[in-house]
Amino acid sequence: MPASCSSRQAIGIRRPAATDPGHRREPGAREFRDLPPTGHHGAMNTTILALQDAPATAPGWVLLLHVLGAVVYGGGLVALTRLLVALCGADDSARTALAAAGRKAYLMATFPGSLVLFATGLYLLIGDPAGKAYMKQGYMHVKLTLIVLLLVIDQVLVMRPFKRISKGTWTGDLSRAGGMFLAAHLACLVCLGGILTALYILRDAA
Repeated sequence: MPASCSSRQAIGIRRPAATDPGHRREPGAREFRDLPPTGHHGAMNTTILALQDAPATAPGWVLLLHVLGAVVYGGGLVALTRLLVALCGADDSARTALAAAGRKAYLMATFPGSLVLFATGLYLLIGDPAGKAYMKQGYMHVKLTLIVLLLVIDQVLVMRPFKRISKGTWTGDLSRAGGMFLAAHLACLVCLGGILTALYILRDAA
């Protein structure tokens, strides 16, 4: 008889019926969750319970990554649009350097944050490991609409200007573009505020 079977019998552990439909629970036998958390075998029992609960808590780690990605991406867009406003008032010698630094920050932080955000978001939305049926909830449609607006601001009013200014290919008077970049900055704040409102007010009201 294998050593693992001997140790299992020694402490009176039987496999749960859900994992072995043909197994009949004998009188006096205990399942893993029947074992006390303390005692001679307390440490081993606690480990067994933690392993059994691991699949149920796995989506929590995905949600954590999703929130971290949202913080990095949203915060990056707010900071970079504000930097674009500052670029409009800077002299020509400083613009190229600041634009290059902003583009580097976008590629090294904001863009990776967006990848984490959308990868985990698609998993939570389509895979739906928690069984929330997000697409049937109204607040989620508000959130997704605002995220699409953020993507438009990202591609049109953040990434493209930084690329053109850093490479010196911007056409027109940059000093007059401050109003456009300020509007993009305010739009990012409004979208992020709307997403938070959808998550914490509209969801609870539904």
